[in-house]
Amino acid sequence: MLPARSAASVWGIDAGGSRTTAIVVGPEGDVSVAHYGSVSIGTAGTAAATAGLTTVFESMRSELVAGQFAFGCIGCSSAPVAGESPYPDVLTKVIESHAPAGTVLFVNDMVPLLYAPPMSAVGIVVSSGTGSCVLGRDSSGRLAKIGGHEHIVSDEGSAYSLGRAALRTAASAIDGTGPATILSDLASEHFGMTLPCLGRWLAERRSARAMVAGFAPVVLAATADGVARRIVESNAAWLATAVEVALDRLDLGTHPSIGFSGGVMRGSALYRDLVVEG
Repeated sequence: MLPARSAASVWGIDAGGSRTTAIVVGPEGDVSVAHYGSVSIGTAGTAAATAGLTTVFESMRSELVAGQFAFGCIGCSSAPVAGESPYPDVLTKVIESHAPAGTVLFVNDMVPLLYAPPMSAVGIVVSSGTGSCVLGRDSSGRLAKIGGHEHIVSDEGSAYSLGRAALRTAASAIDGTGPATILSDLASEHFGMTLPCLGRWLAERRSARAMVAGFAPVVLAATADGVARRIVESNAAWLATAVEVALDRLDLGTHPSIGFSGGVMRGSALYRDLVVEG
């Protein structure tokens, strides 16, 4: 249960793969929201992530009453869910030294989605943003996490996965090793350069993951092209399979609560429908 607003401020940080959103609710109910670059280590790198989170905290403290304890939660894609990896020590140290005074909960960014209403800790959340993950929990407390292992070995069904597949297909079309597709022209238009140049340009950038993910809305809007449609359908099918795996591992009955989150899910009714139908 949250403290009474007259007693303390409440704050939250949603640290996703592409951007960070910080919100502060003051003792009188006044709300401030600010957006920052990603503080996910997988996107920004260690140095930029720690510097970015420090900046977020500095800005946040200016919104809080000096000397008053606050209650806060950080949902970050760099944090583990069920002990599958260690907590990132560098971010923990920033939290310990720079977070507002008070109580701080540091969790994976999927956890608040599952535990908050209407799920209330029982059901399955399907997230497709820069990255992807399926997280479920049943009433006995068992957890099932599928995916969410960062983009090198995972993140199927995510904006990054959609963008990466589309760019590889576009390059294959130009090389003549794959079918012709409108994605080749769309990629050049979106990034402002030809595919041969684009590949090298992305490879040299720390923010390549977020940039590739930014191409996903273009892919989702191009499903009249058969090649683009197959990319969208195959990624949606992976998420649908992940949901089935979670259901097999958990006792959620015949009508489980399933929620959707992430920019891809919010931005495309077609994608949500494909996951549900899959």
